[in-house]
Amino acid sequence: MSKSMRRQLSENDLLQRYNAEPRFALHARMIVALAFAPTDNLDDAFDALSNELPNELTPVLNWLEDNYIGRPGRKQPSKPPRTLSAKDLEHVPAHKKRH
Repeated sequence: MSKSMRRQLSENDLLQRYNAEPRFALHARMIVALAFAPTDNLDDAFDALSNELPNELTPVLNWLEDNYIGRPGRKQPSKPPRTLSAKDLEHVPAHKKRH
């Protein structure tokens, strides 16, 4: 998922800023962290984060919503939201995974 997020940053001309500005990078990583929010709290977490992010990250947040969460109020999404699996976390080094 991190690779996909970096791709989104690159497509939105934000990767250089991500690499140069630690606070901006932290905000971008918070988007990916939504994947680990309990589903009962996901809407609240999404709304809270969307209010705190720099506007430049809105396209990346929209990408996450379209591809991993789904948008509320849609009658028929163009494709079902993707569910996360352990395969999505394979790129994370073992020492950084929480057990």
